[in-house]
Amino acid sequence: MKLYIKQRVFTYKDKFNINNHSGDMEYKAIGKIFALSKKFNIENKKGKKVAVIKKKIFSIFPHYKINIIGDRTYHLKRKFTFFKQKYTLKPIDWELKGDFIGRNYEVKHKKETIMSIHKQWFKWGDSYELDIPNHNNALLSLCTVIAIDAEIASDQETIDEN
Repeated sequence: MKLYIKQRVFTYKDKFNINNHSGDMEYKAIGKIFALSKKFNIENKKGKKVAVIKKKIFSIFPHYKINIIGDRTYHLKRKFTFFKQKYTLKPIDWELKGDFIGRNYEVKHKKETIMSIHKQWFKWGDSYELDIPNHNNALLSLCTVIAIDAEIASDQETIDEN
């Protein structure tokens, strides 16, 4: 299954449309602008909320809680490393490896590829292609990508302020 994230340009809050390979909308992500920490609500194509992503405020390393409604809560944590970013998703032990800044990375469980993401260049706004072999992993994979994108944007804001 392939999903395509298209971040809207010139909007006062974070919004993403997530389309399938035919161009039809599958999900929508809407960020909260006046929240104390980063928060996204994920809606399906019928407008029903299916997931919530929220950054924990008091954490040494970035930590996002991903609540899949009707399922359970997952924890995306950034690990301490000197040169490259590394993330894990608990309790299912997914590992994320690759170039996060360039938005080209993979999510793996042991040796199985859960998802790969590639930034699409020469597009208006940020656009990404998610390749998810098992469609049952689509929503959690999507939430993981949105959380990492939010963290990279937060890191960039910190660099720009200094």
